[in-house]
Amino acid sequence: MNRKKQARRLSFSFAVFLVAVLFSQVLIGWVFAKYFPVYTEASWYPFFISALPNYLIGMPLFLFMTRKIPESPLPGGERYTAGTVLRYAIIGIAISNLFAILGQFLHTPFAERFGVDENILEELIRNADVFSIVLFVVILAPIMEEWLFRRRFLNKALQFGKANAVVAGGLAFGLFHLNIPQFVYATALGIFWGMVYVRHRSFILVVVLHMITNAIGSLLMPWLAFQVNGGETIGGSFILLMIVAGPVLLFRERRGFYAAMRDDTKESGKKNPSLIFNVGFFVYVLLVVAVVVGMATLVVN
Repeated sequence: MNRKKQARRLSFSFAVFLVAVLFSQVLIGWVFAKYFPVYTEASWYPFFISALPNYLIGMPLFLFMTRKIPESPLPGGERYTAGTVLRYAIIGIAISNLFAILGQFLHTPFAERFGVDENILEELIRNADVFSIVLFVVILAPIMEEWLFRRRFLNKALQFGKANAVVAGGLAFGLFHLNIPQFVYATALGIFWGMVYVRHRSFILVVVLHMITNAIGSLLMPWLAFQVNGGETIGGSFILLMIVAGPVLLFRERRGFYAAMRDDTKESGKKNPSLIFNVGFFVYVLLVVAVVVGMATLVVN
């Protein structure tokens, strides 16, 4: 398999992953609705019906689809400390909130057109119990998503150029969320976490950063907003502080990231096939757009 075919297959694997997951969700949902209808009313059910096909069907299929694509050589990354984790966590919180504002702005005309005024995850979290949020959102999602989009994908894709791989992985991660607000900030976060992974070569580090971001968004901020007197003010002040501090810390880390993202000079003259501008990724994008519009249409009807 030549390099262009490898890049195309790697990108197309996301499309296969998505189709398999969606069909599995429909099938499992039908089984539960017919034979175990009582469980469909449980607060954990939406997380379960989303997670099970992803983890037990989609990800093994992605592993199978990409098995013949060689992994890139992975030299040891920079060592990191607790201070490094804290700085990256602040940067991640800043990125997620800044790009969430942009995502909501882009989502507004779509919401007005289809009458959808909130994204699915926000509604799920609002109605879910704490145990389900901790298990599915804070623990399982970061582990499995970082394995797929950073460890598995980047380990295969870095041979096509670091920037090429990181941006493609970030876009694929954003599209995976299947709604406009999350697409925008998840893409930005995916690119940042991809840069962190390339710099430090640590799966554990990106999982921890993902867990921190999810815990703040799904547990801390809702708790402050609904359970603490004056919590919205406290939460808003915290986010504002992160938004101010995050870009400053990212600027201070720029040289380290620039050095880590620079391709080997021996490879720099080699033409790398794009992981985004190919048929495989194009099919993935079309499928995501079709699903998002289809879900919005179903909500309206």
